[in-house]
Amino acid sequence: MAENKGYCMKIFYMLFYAILAISLGCQIGPPKSSFYAHEYEKALDACKQTVEENPTGKNYAYHRLFLASVAFTMGRYQEANQALREALKVMESYGNDETKELMAMVGSERGKEYKGDPFEKMMAHFYTGMTFYFMGDYVKALAGFKNALGADMMSPREEYKRDCVLMHFMAAKACFALGEEENAAMFLREALSQSPKNPYLDFAKLKKSNLLILVEAGKGPGKRAVGSGESVELLEKIDFPEDSVEILINGESMGKASLMADVFAQADTCGRSKASSLREAKGVAGDLAMGMPLLQSKADTRVWSFLPGKVFGFCKDVPEGFHTITLRFYDKEGAILSNYEQTWYYCPVKKDTVYCFRSGKNKGNSEPDGNFVPKPLQPPATKTKPEDAKGLWPGTQQYENFLFGKKGL
Repeated sequence: MAENKGYCMKIFYMLFYAILAISLGCQIGPPKSSFYAHEYEKALDACKQTVEENPTGKNYAYHRLFLASVAFTMGRYQEANQALREALKVMESYGNDETKELMAMVGSERGKEYKGDPFEKMMAHFYTGMTFYFMGDYVKALAGFKNALGADMMSPREEYKRDCVLMHFMAAKACFALGEEENAAMFLREALSQSPKNPYLDFAKLKKSNLLILVEAGKGPGKRAVGSGESVELLEKIDFPEDSVEILINGESMGKASLMADVFAQADTCGRSKASSLREAKGVAGDLAMGMPLLQSKADTRVWSFLPGKVFGFCKDVPEGFHTITLRFYDKEGAILSNYEQTWYYCPVKKDTVYCFRSGKNKGNSEPDGNFVPKPLQPPATKTKPEDAKGLWPGTQQYENFLFGKKGL
């Protein structure tokens, strides 16, 4: 009798997952080739189409994260903000449904609702905070950075909790914008405990600075399935040449930006999602206990692959007006990566200006085939103020949208 019951359960689960796999269909991947070729309009259109064609489903949050990455890189912060908030509604939702837990333990990646690992939640909150900052809502920006620090509390080891300098750095910046200097000092103290030699974490320096630059470099972590039945997810560090970045303003070197976040290190120490832990701990044992094929314990290898590998930070007090900003990248041996260099001409700088640039091979204008960043431009008239320059800009529309498409400039 017991044998018959076990056999029936086995057949039930096999049929259940077979029907589930058919009903969910194939996972639609992000437009990686367009994004990394800096064809952002094309990548954005592809992401929007995917979101429109999949208004619900297991990849609801997953698709929106990629849309947010492309929109953010283009300076389209309202679009990025909406996509991030929609994604986080799913990523931060919780439930005790036993069926969902079973799916997390034994289901394939197509059968599991994507919620992301803690490091992905942390970065989603960070970018939400950044979009609010660019939109001039410093209260919500600060909330985003605090939520990012909250997501960084998932690490099983105490020394890795709230250890991401970038989150403290931007939380302090938001506090200064809100006039909360005591809180800014608190965040900077926490940041300095993690990066004591970082010159940009100085209270007086950050308070006085009217220009803050973040530089996203390289590619974030990947994932692949390993182990018996490919039931365990393995984080992969993606190699990239950009090891450091020097900031030049109007052709004069301001020194190198400091490392604020190593995204792979955060991924490796932030802890894993509940579903990943269940699969890793119970994958094979669960299969054997229920008489199910090992193939049904597939690891979930979906990952927010448009994240950068590192984020560097820089701040300085500069005269208000237009400035030319150059990003000069170096490899691990200290050699200049000439085909990674970017120069942004006549960037408007006011009392509180923040830029976030993304690195990329042949993205800048140091090479003949550089994309997105235009060639040298004639500046607006000498007396033109930054806030009055929109519409008079001699560059491309895409360039203008990036430089002027945010409040606070």
